[in-house]
Amino acid sequence: MRNLILVLICVFLLSCSDREHANPFDPENSNTKGAPTGVSVISNRDSVILSWNPMDVDDLLYYLVYRTDGQDYITPYDSVNSSENAFLDVNIVFDLRYRYAVQANTIFDKGILSDTVSIIPGPYNFWIADFYGFSVKRVTYDGAHILESDYFTSPIAIEADPKRNQFLIADYWNKCIYIIDKNFTTSSFIDLEDRPVDIAMNSSEGKFYILFLEQNQLATCSIPEEIIETVTLPFDVSFNTHLTYDSVASNVWISGNRADSVFQVVLKNSTPVLEIHSGIVSPGKIYADPLSGGCWVTSDSGIVRISDYGVRQIYKRNYYIADLSINSINGDCYYIGYALENGLWETGRIIQGDQEPVEILGNEYPYLSRIQVVPGEGAQGFIVAQMGTWRIIRFDSTGNEIGELGSFDTRLDFALE
Repeated sequence: MRNLILVLICVFLLSCSDREHANPFDPENSNTKGAPTGVSVISNRDSVILSWNPMDVDDLLYYLVYRTDGQDYITPYDSVNSSENAFLDVNIVFDLRYRYAVQANTIFDKGILSDTVSIIPGPYNFWIADFYGFSVKRVTYDGAHILESDYFTSPIAIEADPKRNQFLIADYWNKCIYIIDKNFTTSSFIDLEDRPVDIAMNSSEGKFYILFLEQNQLATCSIPEEIIETVTLPFDVSFNTHLTYDSVASNVWISGNRADSVFQVVLKNSTPVLEIHSGIVSPGKIYADPLSGGCWVTSDSGIVRISDYGVRQIYKRNYYIADLSINSINGDCYYIGYALENGLWETGRIIQGDQEPVEILGNEYPYLSRIQVVPGEGAQGFIVAQMGTWRIIRFDSTGNEIGELGSFDTRLDFALE
């Protein structure tokens, strides 16, 4: 009998040594390692929100938040009540990298510091419509964190309406326009009779423009939901036809129509006037110049700059240009392309008024397909999409990588909040 009792005691002790430590404050706990878990961080312009999983610890007094703004050492910054598991930091400076960690404190002891998380706050957020990924995502300034995401059947284009603090999403297969706020709440829904392939916003007048695929039409719409007029276009609109609104001259520019031409729809008159700018090899994406008017066009033989009066400038001849983005503050043009002679990729900047482009990234970042610059004076950071890796990558103004996110498909459209 005595031997049986000894055996049972040994079995019990062995089973205890193998089981998980239930105390989350225990450094040997396989789940928590003695530190808060699930620590994450997001930014929304002038604020940073830090959150973590609550800890079930006896005699927990408070959580201690640690922070550093680019320095080598992370130090105690503020405390949070034991009943809370989030911290709002509004004492921040744009374009600085902040690192955070959390520590639990009880009456008797201090826990182990959590893993650190980092973020770079800034004055803008990115909105990304992912056509083949069936989603629209709201992404932080540093391109490394998703603020919010929602499902859409086929979001082919997205436009910001800054005057009304909302966004327009064109859904290709559902034949509709969603007008949503920053919380993804739909404020208006516009049912269409044709498939939209692109939209352009005229925020100051409360109008937007839609390219229709099947009827080859350009429609002018008012917000929230009235189609004012339609213009039948003298070419076939395709899945890759694009438009942009020129606020300087009240023109709509259209390209990507397989006609080696860019079309300018003059809206100043009571009856729209169509002008044709021919001889452009496979024009693709098109963007209005917010300062001087006219447009910038991607093509298979360089960047084409067309003024409202039809005057052309050509940059990066003998380059295939994948995409452009125009800085709305200073008018600089950011581009992605590769040389037709050697197939080397390049991302660069054309400074307003200069003839010679400035290279920012070389062939170390190939197969880039989309670019969106951050508005501002002087050189600015930007975000790109890369084919093959299916990620977006955020760079600062000097071309240093500062953030990335994965799981994006090939046809994306960007907007800024």
